[in-house]
Amino acid sequence: MHRQQGLSLTLLFIFIFSAANAYAREDKTKISSILPKLYSYKNVALDGSYYSIGTFREIKNAYELKARHLKFKPLILLVKKKNNVFYRVIVGPITNKNKKKVKMSLIGSRVNDLWLIKINGLANIVYKKIDYSNSKKSKVKSKPQPTIKIISGSKIDGVASKKSDILGYYPGKTFSDCKMCPMQVVIPAGDFIMGEANGGISEDAYAINVTIPKSFSISRFEITFALWNACLADGGCSGYRPSDEGWGRAARPVINVNRNDILSYINWLTEKTGKLYRLPSEAEWEYSARAGTVTAYWWGRKSGINKAVCQDCGSIYDGEKTARVGSFSMNKFGLFDTSGNVWEWVEDCYNKDSYQTHREYPKPFYIVKNFQKHEKCSRVLRGGGWDVASIGIEPSFRFASMPRVRSKFYGFRVVREIN
Repeated sequence: MHRQQGLSLTLLFIFIFSAANAYAREDKTKISSILPKLYSYKNVALDGSYYSIGTFREIKNAYELKARHLKFKPLILLVKKKNNVFYRVIVGPITNKNKKKVKMSLIGSRVNDLWLIKINGLANIVYKKIDYSNSKKSKVKSKPQPTIKIISGSKIDGVASKKSDILGYYPGKTFSDCKMCPMQVVIPAGDFIMGEANGGISEDAYAINVTIPKSFSISRFEITFALWNACLADGGCSGYRPSDEGWGRAARPVINVNRNDILSYINWLTEKTGKLYRLPSEAEWEYSARAGTVTAYWWGRKSGINKAVCQDCGSIYDGEKTARVGSFSMNKFGLFDTSGNVWEWVEDCYNKDSYQTHREYPKPFYIVKNFQKHEKCSRVLRGGGWDVASIGIEPSFRFASMPRVRSKFYGFRVVREIN
C-alpha cells in the first residue's frame, strides 16, 4: 500500500515537472515568435525599483532609446498584457541612496518619460543576438576613437547646410539662453518645396518653392508645462495657469493656450534674455519639420507604428492624451514631435489661396496690412495632434483656428533669431 502511494506521488511529481517544463517551452516559443530575428531574450530575476524611461510597441524604437543612453546601462523588458506586447526601457536598480542622483542625471540627459516602477520576479530581458555574441568574445581594449566635431558648413544627416552668419551658431547646434528657457536648435538656410503637388487633402497647399535666406533657431521640443511654470514663477505669462486636463504637467506640452497667452510667454522670454523670440512663420515651421525630406512624413512614406501620437499612429497615447515631449525619435534637424502630439500655433493668418497670392514667403502671410484687423484673423496651426488621423500629421497639412481659442489640442514652439 505504502509502495503504491509512493509510486503515485513520484508519478504525480514527474507529471507536474514535465507539464511545467512543457509550459515554459511553449511560453518561450510564443515570446520567440513575437521577436524579430535579430533579437532574443533571457529570463532574469529582478527585485527592486527601476526607472522606466520609455515604452514602445516596436523593439527598434526601444533600442534607439537604449543606444542614446548607454551610460545608464539600460535594459529592455518585453511586457505582455493580454494580447498586447510592449517594450519597456528601464534603468536601475534604484535605491534610496542613488534615487535623486540617477533621476537628475536622466533629466539632464533629456529623458522625459520617467516613471519609478517596482519589479519583483522573473523578467524577459530583450537583447540583440549580435550584441550577446560580441560580449562572449575575448575582451580587447579598443583604441580611443577621435572626437568628431561638427564644423559649420558641413552636412547634417545628409542635408547640405550653409555656413552660419554668426560664429558659434552652426546648423544643428543646440543651446538655451537661460536655465528655464527652451532648448533651441539652429536650422540652416536653404531651399525647399512647401506644400503638395495636388494641394493636399484640403486643396489649400499647392506646392511652391520657398527659400529660407538665413539660419534661425527653433525650439527642439514643444513648449512644456515646466517652461510655462517658470514664466509664471518669474511673474510673467499674465499669471495664467492653463489646465493640463489631468494628464500631468512637467514635460508634457503646455496646452489650453491661445495666441495672446503665447505672446505673453514670448514677451517674457524676450525681456528676460534680451534676445528676439517669436512664433515661427508657416514656411519656417514646415521647413524645420521636413528637415530636408520630401516624403509624407520625415521618416518615410507611411505613418508606421509608434512614430508619433495621433488617432491611428500605434502609440499607447493615441486618441487619448498627449505624450511627454521627446518620447519619439527626432527628425534630421534634431526636432522632436513635429508630427502629432499637439497642433502648433504659427504666426500666419489662414487663407486657402495664400500659397498662390503671397509673394513674400518665408515671411508670414497676413490678410490685410492694418495691424488691428489682421490680429483678428484666423491663425494657422501645424503638425497635427493626438486627436487627428495620421493624414493630419503630415508636414504640409494646414489647420486654422481663431486666435482667442484655448484648446487641449493646441500647443506651440518658438523661434529665436540668431542674426
